[in-house]
Amino acid sequence: MSNRTDRSRNQDPTMSDLDADELATKEPASASTGARYRRRGDIEVDLPAVELRPVAPRSQTYRRRKTDILAEDSKPPSASAVAQVQRPETGLKRLFDICVSLVALVLASPIIILVFVAVRLTSPGPAIYRSVRVGPNSSRFEMFKFRTMRTDTPQLATHLLSSPESYLTPVGSFLRKTSVDELPQFLNVLKGDMSIIGPRPALFNQDDLVAMRKAAGVDALRPGVTGLAQTCGRDLLTLEDKVALEKTYSRTRTPRLDARILVDTVVGVFLASGVNH
Repeated sequence: MSNRTDRSRNQDPTMSDLDADELATKEPASASTGARYRRRGDIEVDLPAVELRPVAPRSQTYRRRKTDILAEDSKPPSASAVAQVQRPETGLKRLFDICVSLVALVLASPIIILVFVAVRLTSPGPAIYRSVRVGPNSSRFEMFKFRTMRTDTPQLATHLLSSPESYLTPVGSFLRKTSVDELPQFLNVLKGDMSIIGPRPALFNQDDLVAMRKAAGVDALRPGVTGLAQTCGRDLLTLEDKVALEKTYSRTRTPRLDARILVDTVVGVFLASGVNH
């Protein structure tokens, strides 16, 4: 028996990792026909056919190359993809939103007080700006932000302004680069208007973005304080790229993915990455 086992191991290097008493010979398996194993004592055991599917690397699930995303997401959303987006929000996600918002508001309360005073002292107008935004299924709600621009600024997306820097308040540029102006939005999360992770809410007059989200089947998602697009380029992305990333998130969203996006967002805030204005 010892000589037989040694010969088997010499013929098949992988046998060193197997129990010599378990397997003597092994016939190759195919993806569709199954496998046949011969145990000691010439007893043959047929295993049922198992379909083998390639598993995508974790990085492809979270952040695929932009060209791959655009190529895939150029197709209209299927019925199954729309159903995936429109499925009811789980209680776990809502609990996650509430817990993160409460912790963030408590930890950031000194910063919130300082910024509130700084905005009031450096420019006329309220410290908190209420912006009308688009929620799930084209609903409207008021999103809270620290005011970073003058009160006479046109209500347009920043990238549509001819010279957005000229409208910034003395502390506006710093608040935007550090994303501190977004802190009041945790109140929107507690109210249920927003989620921690989701597409950034569009302005009420951003008809092009709203239409693109409807076409991609992601307009049913609750808008978020941050999202996949914010960790993959933020202001450096085109609207088409942002919607493609939002569509990817809608198909793959899990609590684990939400947690990873949140961690990447915190890192991005410290690095001030992807901020133009």
